[in-house]
Amino acid sequence: MRAEPAILASSPAPGAIADASRRLGLSPAGARWLLTQQGGNWESLEKFLNPSIAQLYSPWLLPDMQPAVARLQKALRQREGILIYGDYDVDGTTAATVLRVMLQRLGAQPQCYIPHRLNEGYGLRAEVLEKAASDGIRVVITVDNGIRAHAELERARQLPLDVIVTDHHPPAGDLPPATAVVNPMRRDSGYPEAVLCGAGLAFKLGQALMEAEGRLAPGTYPAWLVSFFKLLALGTIADHVPLTGENRVFVRLGLDGLTKPSNPGLRALLEQALPGHCPIRAADVAFRLAPRLNAAGRMDHAEAVLRLFSADTASAGQIALQLDQWNQRRQACENAILEAIAQQAQAEPERLTVPVLLFEGEGWHRGVLGSVAARLQRQYRHPALVMAHEDGRAHASGRSMRGFNLLASLEPCANLFTHFGGHAQAVGLTMETRRVADLRQYLREVKLTVLDEAPAAPPFQLDLDEVLPFSQDLDRLGPFGAGNPEPQCFTPGVLLLRPVQWLKSKHLKLWVGAKGQAFECLAWNAAERKVCADGQTTRLANLNPGQRLDLNYRLELPNSRGGRLQWVLLYSEP
Repeated sequence: MRAEPAILASSPAPGAIADASRRLGLSPAGARWLLTQQGGNWESLEKFLNPSIAQLYSPWLLPDMQPAVARLQKALRQREGILIYGDYDVDGTTAATVLRVMLQRLGAQPQCYIPHRLNEGYGLRAEVLEKAASDGIRVVITVDNGIRAHAELERARQLPLDVIVTDHHPPAGDLPPATAVVNPMRRDSGYPEAVLCGAGLAFKLGQALMEAEGRLAPGTYPAWLVSFFKLLALGTIADHVPLTGENRVFVRLGLDGLTKPSNPGLRALLEQALPGHCPIRAADVAFRLAPRLNAAGRMDHAEAVLRLFSADTASAGQIALQLDQWNQRRQACENAILEAIAQQAQAEPERLTVPVLLFEGEGWHRGVLGSVAARLQRQYRHPALVMAHEDGRAHASGRSMRGFNLLASLEPCANLFTHFGGHAQAVGLTMETRRVADLRQYLREVKLTVLDEAPAAPPFQLDLDEVLPFSQDLDRLGPFGAGNPEPQCFTPGVLLLRPVQWLKSKHLKLWVGAKGQAFECLAWNAAERKVCADGQTTRLANLNPGQRLDLNYRLELPNSRGGRLQWVLLYSEP
């Protein structure tokens, strides 16, 4: 197809919308959304709507792939011991699983090591490498970590161990002393996809090794290879990497595979988290599957996730049940910490006036600090650090928003920390409690200007008769997440058809419509929620049938036969 000029437009003309609707097979509203969100020409828009394996890049384009594969080929020939060193989050455990299975297909028997979040923390540890060397390991492959482990990799060189680093976090200065550093964030990387998750990089390494060993024709994707996309979808969505380019292909095809997985562990996880749901969408992974997988590392040991993915049918159900129970404990711990933070903020309102929020407590469960920080960041729209004090040491996790690089903002005070790492939107650190006052002072002085964000996009206005056709386009426009935001819709003047209904004493259900159409609306935690009704701001709970409402919402598609389309009301009303 010949190249055509870019057609992105913030307010596309009616003729462009009609043309896109016809050429791309979308409703006019779906075409309008696509034109306002995606740049490029007709070819790029068609690729966006129809992601396929033809859009994937050769793994050999990644930096250091040649020496990484060569070293692994030697290990296979000489039957050397191989250790996969992972991480305790979803991306780390799926990456370790992908690489382990691919190496097993080549006849290797790799060991996997996942550090304990509370006892060991993130990343490589010298004592683990020393034990591996004494146990006969000769090659270590890091997945989702290692790019900043200069001292540990220097120790590995002395042992001697050959280490292949696969990591998607940005390097800090010089590359670490490793046999190979497979990372598209390297300054010298020419790889077309700048951001892959750890699982994606592990897959690329395995794919290149399969090709080098003659087990896979270059550029081909047989069904057994595509089956790994299910795990790539989990890691990609859970790690919040942009759902564009290769990631979009992995996730779209991986979600299709999750509909009927053959792996007993995946089946058990779905039965526990999403019984009867079909199809599986990105939001299901983000809010139902990933929290259960992450709960293992937060509340106990993430090694349980590796066991889940290798379990037989008889044991997979018990492991999935354990993950669900850990997830319930995780939720209880988070709620307790959030309640304590609310009390701190009420007693000391100035805590909410600094550029980077910092809340701390004695004995808070360290496994949930990151998820609490994420909830604070969303609530207050500021970067947030949540810190637990324990035996004279302080452990903290931080989360940020797009437009503010939390990792870079903390680099100037890195001398305060005994352990520090992460990326732009998520950091982890450890420090002596006596230095926390210095950190607190530093956070007060972070320039407010660095918090400037691009103005929020206006809601996508839909007439009532556009809602249903637009909803039928959402699966093609998705998956939604980082890099491809879910539509935030606005429809004015819809009629409230029935009395407002309370659900569990804290949520509300509304039925709205006009022109012979009726839609179910859900408002979560809505006791004090307000909406514009007949031109006046009114509490949702006080609405009466016959009033006309201006609603800001997202559309939630049914996940089972007989389900209905729902509007989920958003917290900020225009």
